[in-house]
Amino acid sequence: MHTQATLAATPATLDAPIEEGERLAIVDMLRGLALFGILLVNMAAFKLPTGMGRLPRAEQGLLDRLVTQGITLLAEGKFYSLFAMLFGFGFAIHLLRAQQRGRPALGRFARRLLILLLIGLGHALLIWHGDILVSYALIGLLLLLFRNARLRTLLIWSALLLLGAALLTAAIIGVTELARIIPGTAAVLRATEAQLLAQAAEEHRSYATGSYPAIVAYRARQVLVGLSGLLFSAPTILALFLLGLYVGKRGILHAPAAHTALLRRVQRWCLPLGLALSLAVVLLQTRIGPVSAVSLQLLNLALAGPILALGYGATFVLLAHRPAWQHRLRLLAPAGRMALTNYLLQSLICTTIFYGYGLGMFGRVSASGGLLLTLVIYSGQVIFSHWWLQRFRFGPLEWLWRSLTYGRVQPLRRAIAAPRQPAAS
Repeated sequence: MHTQATLAATPATLDAPIEEGERLAIVDMLRGLALFGILLVNMAAFKLPTGMGRLPRAEQGLLDRLVTQGITLLAEGKFYSLFAMLFGFGFAIHLLRAQQRGRPALGRFARRLLILLLIGLGHALLIWHGDILVSYALIGLLLLLFRNARLRTLLIWSALLLLGAALLTAAIIGVTELARIIPGTAAVLRATEAQLLAQAAEEHRSYATGSYPAIVAYRARQVLVGLSGLLFSAPTILALFLLGLYVGKRGILHAPAAHTALLRRVQRWCLPLGLALSLAVVLLQTRIGPVSAVSLQLLNLALAGPILALGYGATFVLLAHRPAWQHRLRLLAPAGRMALTNYLLQSLICTTIFYGYGLGMFGRVSASGGLLLTLVIYSGQVIFSHWWLQRFRFGPLEWLWRSLTYGRVQPLRRAIAAPRQPAAS
């Protein structure tokens, strides 16, 4: 049986946030990678309506079709999955540190999630309706049920939850496609498609031309709809959290060199399998009805996304421990250390660009233009994160989150070293 990892702790860190010297650089690097992928996928959600409004369109040029399908193949559902696994890994770190200091972990973790919930609600209502923090905070509470679970139990639950979500979504797609060929139900399905297209058109009008108060009101309705759909996404999110908890308890990221064989097996199996499943999604998307194509995105998230995310993660960790790659990939670490700040900053920048109260570019930027914008914004975030962390110990929202969690204001500015005095002659 594999032993669980332990964290070294000193008396100065027993009742405080993780200090810079205690952080695992590889985890920050992975978060930085996930942030880029999330922006890459979310760019379509920032600039186009949800659901059927974002399906590939026949009038797209070749370049835009390739970009759209490339993002579906390589990114959609993959970096979201990686980000969720890292959230579960963070819970493992929380548990391990609590064991070191001999204190219960439940109360502080629950308070941490409550604060995250409030930040997420503010993000969802005031900035962007596509928030994931609310889901993380609510489903994160279920992690408490698995805090003492054995490693094998975590893997079994993860597999069952992902398989169950995939089978349910596949069944929904099958029933929907069957309804398309049955005369009595085909008319109902066409009416549903017309309703979804009308909703996409309403969303386009609201975000492209609405004032900030009008958009907040419209966004509030979308957030309620999103929360009602949490029952469908909860099994997948919890499964990803449990995979991250497994990685943390097993100590894979604490000592990657000791788990090289495992990482290579994951890479060897998950990369080709995940790519094959993702390719099937891309090919099916244009061969089934639009309602089924929307559901196919959920299947991508529950099956292809997690598998390929595991392959990406294993490959990244293996590369990060090669001297030739280590320096390059470390450039992502500051962005990952400020993941919460950068995630909300992405929403603030993009909604200002696309929404009516900003530049009003909603629905007017192509897929290739969105890709270019993603590269520019993320590059700016990497530069900003390096600049900020040279001066401050935490990102601004990370500092707020920690201060509220620990019930006291955390030091933010880095200490300035005193100038050396000249030696006495």
